[in-house]
Amino acid sequence: MIGILTFHKSVNYGSVLQAWALQRMLTMKGIESEIIDYEPEKYGDLYDVFLKPGRPHFLVKNINRVPVMTILARQQKSFARFRRDNLRMSAESYTLENQEDICGKDYEAVICGSDQIWNTGASDSDTVYFLPFPIPGRKIAYAVSLNTGSFEGEVQRELFKRWISDYDYLSCREESGVDKLRGLLEDGRQVDLNLDPTLLLNRVEYARITSPRLIRGRYIFVYYVWFNSSIVAAAREISRRTGLPAYTIEMAKGGRAYLRLIRNGIHPVTRTLAPGDYLSLIKNADYIVTDSFHGTAFSLIFQKRFVCINDRNRDGNLRDDVRITGILSRLGLEDRYITSEEAENFDIEARINYRKITKKRLKLAEESITRLIRALGAEN
Repeated sequence: MIGILTFHKSVNYGSVLQAWALQRMLTMKGIESEIIDYEPEKYGDLYDVFLKPGRPHFLVKNINRVPVMTILARQQKSFARFRRDNLRMSAESYTLENQEDICGKDYEAVICGSDQIWNTGASDSDTVYFLPFPIPGRKIAYAVSLNTGSFEGEVQRELFKRWISDYDYLSCREESGVDKLRGLLEDGRQVDLNLDPTLLLNRVEYARITSPRLIRGRYIFVYYVWFNSSIVAAAREISRRTGLPAYTIEMAKGGRAYLRLIRNGIHPVTRTLAPGDYLSLIKNADYIVTDSFHGTAFSLIFQKRFVCINDRNRDGNLRDDVRITGILSRLGLEDRYITSEEAENFDIEARINYRKITKKRLKLAEESITRLIRALGAEN
C-alpha cells in the first residue's frame, strides 16, 4: 500500500483534482494507494464559512460573508461528497496533535505531493508535508511545488535540509523548485522535473468525474485565484471581443466580491459547485480566461482556446507565476501568458495546434510516470 500526503482536503478545485489524478494514475498502473487523511490546523480559517472569534477583523469579514454563506456551505458539502465518492482515504484521520501516528502505518512508500505543499510562504503551509519524522517505507516527493517559497534563515535552512535529505526520491513541478532544492542540499543529488498529476491523464479519464453540461449556449469561463482588477479587466475585454457571456464558478469569499463580479458582467455559477462541475464548465467553454495554474492545466487537457493573465501584486509588480510560465514554456505556448493591458490586442482567434501540444504533453507525462514508478520500486 502506498500513502499519498497532499492538499486533498482544501476547498480548492486544483488541489482536490490533482490528488484524484495521482491516485487514479497509480490505480491504472495496478498500484494500491490511499490518501492520508491529514487536515492542517489552518484549514478552519481558510475554508470555514465564518471565521472564529479572535482572528484579525473576524467580525467585519464574517458580516461580508453573510450574503454568500449558503453558497459557501453548499460548496463545502460538494467537496466533501466528492472526496467521499472518488478518493480512497485512510481510515484514520490526522491533525497536528497526532501527525506522528502516520509513521506507525506500514506503507511501502509515502508520496508527498503534488501541489504547493513545500511552498513555505503559502497560507496552508504545514511542516507535516515534509514528513519530518521516520517512516517504515520510502519517502517520495512527486512534483512538489515550492512556487515563491524559500528556505531562509540559517536555523530554518538546516532544518529543512535535514528533512529533505531523508527522501529517497525528489522531484518538483517547476524548474525554479528544482534549482532551490539543489541549492539547499548542496550534495549533487538528482532532483527531477515532473508534471503535475492533473497533466498525467487524458480527457477521457476525466470524463469519469465530469458533470453534464451546465450552461446552454456558448460562453467564456473565467477561473481566478487572485480576483483582482487584472483578471476582471481581461475577462470583460475578451467577452466584449467575442460577444460571449462570461461565467465563473464561485470562489469569492464575501458579498462584496460577489457583487463586483455581477457589476462587471461576470456571472457566478452558484448552485453546482463540485469539482466535476468545474471540469464541466471548462470542457464546454468556448474560451478560458484564467490566472490559475490548474485553470491552465485543464485548458490544455480539454484542448481549449485560452489565455493566462499575468496579474499584479499589491505593489503593482507583475507576479510572473513560475508555475504557469513553467508549463507553458515546456509546451511552447509562452505567448498565452499576457497582461490584462495586452488583452485588447491579443489574437483571440489564434488556434493552438493541439495535435502537437498534446503529443508533447503526453510524452512528458509518460516520462514523469516512469520516474515515479521506478522510485516506488514498482516496475514490472
